[in-house]
Amino acid sequence: MHILSRGTTRHHRVVVTYPCSSPNSDVLGLYVGGVSALGVAKPQVWLLIAAILLAPAVVVLGARTLPVNQRPGQIPRKAVLAAVATCIWTLSVPGSGWQAINAVASNAPTVAVIAAIAGLLFGLLAQALVTPPES
Repeated sequence: MHILSRGTTRHHRVVVTYPCSSPNSDVLGLYVGGVSALGVAKPQVWLLIAAILLAPAVVVLGARTLPVNQRPGQIPRKAVLAAVATCIWTLSVPGSGWQAINAVASNAPTVAVIAAIAGLLFGLLAQALVTPPES
């Protein structure tokens, strides 16, 4: 996982890349932007669900844009891993839809740190699951 941060204090973009699918970083970027635009005072569960559903769709649709002989293997596995990665990483976003759960809202800083660590470890696991063994 790589985190890149670009922009001024007024316009800030965070890009997180997933080993299992680089287009998934755009989904998380859209999610962070959406949460920021809608405000963190009231968690938007619908936006969380949309991001979780959009992540595997981006993987599948992204693979379909390539010629058949150039499409990466294990697309269903990568799609599921993208959804799981989005579930984990969105827990680290302040004001995310997860904040609608009392246990998450009342422990937000701790949950965010644990989610970031879990996301990092999951990224390594996902990479191992989609990388073919060397011959």
